[in-house]
Amino acid sequence: MLYTVPLKKAGQSAIQLVGSKAWHLGRLIQADIRIPDGFVVTSQALERFRHGNDLARITGEDEIGREILRASMPADVAAEIAAAYQFLQTSAKQPPCPVAVRSSSSAEDLPESSFAGQYDTILNVRSAAQLEESIKRCWASMYSPQVKQYVRQKESLPRFPPWQCSSSK
Repeated sequence: MLYTVPLKKAGQSAIQLVGSKAWHLGRLIQADIRIPDGFVVTSQALERFRHGNDLARITGEDEIGREILRASMPADVAAEIAAAYQFLQTSAKQPPCPVAVRSSSSAEDLPESSFAGQYDTILNVRSAAQLEESIKRCWASMYSPQVKQYVRQKESLPRFPPWQCSSSK
């Protein structure tokens, strides 16, 4: 699996692959703390999405978020996400189980800043198609006006956008 990691294994993964929130949740699960089941869409999925849609060619900050929403999920990424979602549904005690899509960027919780609440969270997702659109919405929110303003206020932040903050994507 390149593009998804079960949440219970996220604490064993590189933090740049799963992001700090998912990594910490994975560590809590390993410590036998009860956390709802889930999976992580990795930074490799975002990289594959970016390259598969040639998003590096876009230079306008305002244009990139819209282009992410219009772009197609590469078939291999979509298939792996759909399989992880299906596994989650079949293992749920009361399927269908609504899920939430949240960011877990490796650049979210830095010593000099916290992006908590800056990216979109999409709740009550109930289908694979809705999940795919919600993931794109979450990725596109990296370019929202509030994130751009926050970055401007924190001029010391390392390379932005966040997908450029990790070296192992």
